Amino acid sequence: MFRILLGVFIISILFETNGYSKDDETAEEKYIEAKSCCIKQQWNKAIRKLEEIIDIYPQSRYEDDAHFWIGYCLEKIPDKQLDAFIQFDKVVNKFPNSPWADDAIIHQITIAEELFVTGMKQYKPFLKESLNSQNTDIRNRAALALGRLNDKSAIPVLKNLTNDEDLGIIAKDVIAYLRNIDTTQEEIEKSGISKKTLNLLYKADKIEQAKEDEDSGLFSWLNTHRYEQYKSMLRKDNDWSKEEITDFALWHILDTDKFQEYFGLSNEYDKKEWLRKSWKWSDPTPTTKENEAKEEFERRVLYAQSHFSSFWNYSHMKYLPDQHLRYGWDHAPWDARGELYIKYGEPDARSVAGWHTEEWTYYKYGVDFLVKQFMTNIYGNAISGGDLSRQRYGDGFFSRRDNSWIPYLETNFIYNNEIKFEHYYDAEPIEDLEMGFISNNSGITIVYSVAVDEFTANKNSIVNYIEDIIVFNSDFREVYRKSFDRKITDVENDINQKIEIELPFGDYNLAVKIKDSNSKKLGIYKSSFSIEK
Repeated sequence: MFRILLGVFIISILFETNGYSKDDETAEEKYIEAKSCCIKQQWNKAIRKLEEIIDIYPQSRYEDDAHFWIGYCLEKIPDKQLDAFIQFDKVVNKFPNSPWADDAIIHQITIAEELFVTGMKQYKPFLKESLNSQNTDIRNRAALALGRLNDKSAIPVLKNLTNDEDLGIIAKDVIAYLRNIDTTQEEIEKSGISKKTLNLLYKADKIEQAKEDEDSGLFSWLNTHRYEQYKSMLRKDNDWSKEEITDFALWHILDTDKFQEYFGLSNEYDKKEWLRKSWKWSDPTPTTKENEAKEEFERRVLYAQSHFSSFWNYSHMKYLPDQHLRYGWDHAPWDARGELYIKYGEPDARSVAGWHTEEWTYYKYGVDFLVKQFMTNIYGNAISGGDLSRQRYGDGFFSRRDNSWIPYLETNFIYNNEIKFEHYYDAEPIEDLEMGFISNNSGITIVYSVAVDEFTANKNSIVNYIEDIIVFNSDFREVYRKSFDRKITDVENDINQKIEIELPFGDYNLAVKIKDSNSKKLGIYKSSFSIEK
């Protein structure tokens, strides 16, 4: 079904009629525009047009279509799978009789399997429920997903699927694997299962085992490498150096392996170089000298140490001394509030929620936390979800499935090592920008195409924009920089440009900025490439 979905999507434009209200006619125009954006893979632009249909024409016959295609676009954007799952859920619950409802569930099945493999176990009950669907396609897709996740309950449905023209071969592979789960890997490989299927199955099995180990209790946590990293950085006094503060802050935003790569460096120069290269590619404005992401991280670290490092007399508490901020004990440079601040920045709202407890609310992320003062979250008892988190990810979010909202919050926020930072560009994004490059033994040729309607022409019908190009080597040292002031008089056609750059062989990183001189529109493109000998 997935292979023909885009075809149905395009063909549907041709068969829609205008025998409806004026609102429907206008909504139809927006809908066709959005579909055109999807065909061009302009996902964010399509989402904005679809949201207009929902907001301005909520009663039009395109409302359920708009909800479905927003989910489809979100699914195509990296790191938006969870948002796509929620969006498809709206289609299923709000429009149960829509022709898109079954398709939405099929998309959810694919997403649920991917989320489970990343460690989000709460999505397996959804797959189990889908296995009992009256819809054959939904049932088959759920069986394949569960089979790949080592669940033998899928075998009866998979058996009926073996003669299917499209999915039969995959079903046979999964059945063969499920029947041999208790045998050795060598014996399984001899069974003739395709390597692609095996990789999925083994990955799911490894994740499942890792989650079981992770949930086995406090003593398991105490023996982990991550806890040892944390413990080695604690101090009895409060004389933190800048390097020590940086190390602690990075521990909150990097995963265990990445942090160890940095933490294991032997001298200050190597650490500074590691940080310079790491932050360079996170720079939201790579063609300028400023690195707003790095500056914001450093600001948050200093703020956390200044505002959330107060000591408290825990003389009556003799357990877990490495969790509490008390002078003379091994302690971190900030409490759990500092951890949240470094990861997510200033909360939108902050209030007292109890004895030595605050509520931090981040409306832009749809979460709130109950956070303890004077203690860290190293043992998982200083940060928990509040009412907003429960309302968003509670029964309404996981309706018809696992009603637990806590694992979601823990996986995606509390124990997720990340730093969220949204740079304000003071500009609208250029969406319809297609860029690529061709490398050869003498350098690289950059080619790009921009829709002319992305720009604002001046009174002489001239499009004027500035183009900045910068190339970094593998050490993120600048090796090429060029700026062009483009003036285009033929404003009826798309703008196409080609730039040739001579470079020696090696690995490089490219950043291109295009800024409209007549309006506040901006496009930034980043990519890596290699030039072979």
